[in-house]
Amino acid sequence: MRSHPPNWLVAMPLAPLALLIMLAGIARAERMRVLVIGISDGQVLVVRDWENQEHRVRLAGVDAPRDGSALANASRTRLADLMHGASITIDYDHPDNSGVMLAKAFIDGRDAALDQIRAGMARYRRSDAVSLSAEDRKLYEAAEDAAHRERIGIWKDSSAGASSAPGAQR
Repeated sequence: MRSHPPNWLVAMPLAPLALLIMLAGIARAERMRVLVIGISDGQVLVVRDWENQEHRVRLAGVDAPRDGSALANASRTRLADLMHGASITIDYDHPDNSGVMLAKAFIDGRDAALDQIRAGMARYRRSDAVSLSAEDRKLYEAAEDAAHRERIGIWKDSSAGASSAPGAQR
């Protein structure tokens, strides 16, 4: 009678294949150099690529106020001051059904979403976590915690923290 190898030994050759499939999902983002030609709000950019095509880009991991309040205007102005007219790099997935790209945007190597969260101009959008690295998730969460603790931006007024924080508007 012939004995069969243990189950773990049979499954072992599949582990590298599973790892490759996982990594393929993480590495699906594409990189593109673009010119920022507009800022819709504290989380959405209008950019032009080098083929003169316009794209709407939502910063991954960011939930900024968008209701026309003073906080929404401050968030938009801060992002505009940082990025408008700049040549930036975006790491993006293909546009969603509405034509908006979810992307990480970098200006001079700085992560624009992280800057917005650190300044208290946006909160960390946890629903975007799947599109961020584990390191980015930790950085975004720590930045939000620090802004909240320091009571800056959307966290300045403790009563406003609940009512005018981005997620409360929808």
